[in-house]
Amino acid sequence: MAERLPFLFSFKQSLDDLERMLLEEFRGQSLQMIQIYRNHHIGKPFIKRNYKKILGEMEQKGLIKAKPNLAERKPKGTFADNVLVTFPNK
Repeated sequence: MAERLPFLFSFKQSLDDLERMLLEEFRGQSLQMIQIYRNHHIGKPFIKRNYKKILGEMEQKGLIKAKPNLAERKPKGTFADNVLVTFPNK
């Protein structure tokens, strides 16, 4: 069991870093959520649900723009595959 703890800790750390990784890799681009997932997840320990969660949090923080935005989406709080995400140039 003790041998598994470093792996689990590194996965948690990686999930925390997903926001930073997305901001860097997709800087200045606009893509649908599904395109972001398909272009980024290969070789990484993330699943589609991780991307939807992180992108939703990033939208709430004002780090990205999403269309339709949070207020327009139904059901509220969801992040569908076809939501267009725009990343800042910074």
